[in-house]
Amino acid sequence: MKRLSYIYGAVPLFALLSCAPTAAAAFGTTTALCLGVPILLAAWGLVWLRMFGMPGKRPELSILAVLPQGIYLALKAIGEGNPAALAPFTTNICQGLYLLTWIASVCLLVSTLRPGPEDPAQPASKDPVFIIMCVLVAAYAASGWSGCTVNLFPSLLHS
Repeated sequence: MKRLSYIYGAVPLFALLSCAPTAAAAFGTTTALCLGVPILLAAWGLVWLRMFGMPGKRPELSILAVLPQGIYLALKAIGEGNPAALAPFTTNICQGLYLLTWIASVCLLVSTLRPGPEDPAQPASKDPVFIIMCVLVAAYAASGWSGCTVNLFPSLLHS
């Protein structure tokens, strides 16, 4: 898959995926799941297709791109009906592991933005598309991590 085709598909999908915390707060967890899971699957598929066509990439790791949002949606679904069931997942170690999934997601998404075999090869420092998209990925991760973390771990607000 060409890089620009990937970017044209990934930007709207990940922008919609980052709206999951807002949708969960505004419309409820069930609506957020109904809207978020198809978008999550489409984003995962797009990242998989991009990694499948790149030499040296392992497409099975593409799940890391959507893992933090998937964890968020799953934990919100668990905690909606029974908040006590969510308690084991709100410990400090879980907060740290959740941050690590966001870091892994960012690293994977940045690696998929490098030119593929059918794209013109440029050094990363002179590739304006790569630089701009890395800034957007960092902004996506910062806003997604902060929005999801505040909703999943409310104890952080009270400490």
